[in-house]
Amino acid sequence: MLCNTCQCGERNKLLCTKMSCFENTIQTALRQAQEDSDKKENKEKVNNGVLPKALRQVKDEKKKVIKGVNSGALRKGSSKKKLLTLPKGKCVPGMIYRSGCKKCFCDDKEKAKCTRSCSGELPNRFSDKDISEMETRSVIDLPELPHMGAKCDPGKRYYVVCNICFCSHKHDLICTMKYCIDLDSATNVQSKELTGRPCKKDFKFLCADCKCVNGKNQCKPIPNCGNHMSGKQLLSSAAGTNMKLTLDIQKEKCKPNVSYKFHCNECHCQPDGSLRCTQKICLTYSQAKDLQDRETYLDKHGL
Repeated sequence: MLCNTCQCGERNKLLCTKMSCFENTIQTALRQAQEDSDKKENKEKVNNGVLPKALRQVKDEKKKVIKGVNSGALRKGSSKKKLLTLPKGKCVPGMIYRSGCKKCFCDDKEKAKCTRSCSGELPNRFSDKDISEMETRSVIDLPELPHMGAKCDPGKRYYVVCNICFCSHKHDLICTMKYCIDLDSATNVQSKELTGRPCKKDFKFLCADCKCVNGKNQCKPIPNCGNHMSGKQLLSSAAGTNMKLTLDIQKEKCKPNVSYKFHCNECHCQPDGSLRCTQKICLTYSQAKDLQDRETYLDKHGL
């Protein structure tokens, strides 16, 4: 339902999140801004058909916001500009360059790292393959950020939930496109699968607490256990288990009744193995900052 996730609960009741839907909120605000501005404009005295300077500035800024949302500028960065050729010597941290048919990323030490094979033509974007060729360190060695809208240091690499990300010169994260497992939902499914199996002693499996009762498992999920784990903590806890933490939708089906996170969107696996996801716009740091600055401008001028 719009930007919210719904699941069918007990007694066929529909249980939904209650998030404010970004696109509708912005469009409503812009429509109100248009109406308020028109009212103010009608009350202004216009000399020789020329609007007062202050009103012209407000109208121009309002048009920028409306144009930005309607054209999808807040959804996608400018993607038609050709990449700069990799310079000799030092480069600008966070910039993406091209060296022949290969893409290159300038790190925080002003040194470029390039893909081993020819890369696609899409500027300002790396494929998962590109990132894996340029970042060979273990994710345990990478600093961690909570989400892809967080501010980062240009040229540095990060681990975000289950994705590897590069930080652009605009402080934006450019990430791999993995679907990250929701541990609480996976634990609910795992607890049901483990319950009833033969056992010899009590044990814990990630966020499942299992008691051995009369030689049979009785497993229950530990409430909100997954909410207190960072991506790297989960990775460490799952080491040595058969728990798969990511989903490659090109190669495999999701596990029924398990939820996944795809950047800022929530996905739920249906009983038939199909994946249903929310369709929210995932803003980068610079996009969110730009939007906030424009909203502040409109508020300042009473729009």
